[in-house]
Amino acid sequence: MAPTRKLSKKDPSSSTDPLTTTSVVSIDSAPVISTNNPTPALEPSALLDVRGAAKFLGLSYWRFYGLIQSDELPVIDIGGKFYFRRVTLLRWAERAEKKHRAA
Repeated sequence: MAPTRKLSKKDPSSSTDPLTTTSVVSIDSAPVISTNNPTPALEPSALLDVRGAAKFLGLSYWRFYGLIQSDELPVIDIGGKFYFRRVTLLRWAERAEKKHRAA
């Protein structure tokens, strides 16, 4: 049997602010309470290490490290460890894309 969804109507005693509206969704009689309040986003780390930066760009660790060794990527060297800013990586990727399209 397919699950059924039942949405309850807004409680008239609640505030009229749409950001604080709470509804109960029942799927196969298992109540799930949901609110339409946005949850605060976690702040991403300002710097990424080599593995995190490679994953961020969708590259293998070794391919990414090769780009570092060939001085193709801007790096922040702190105590012999390499770190990268997300914005800088995105800008680098955009420049690389434009360079590839122009070729």
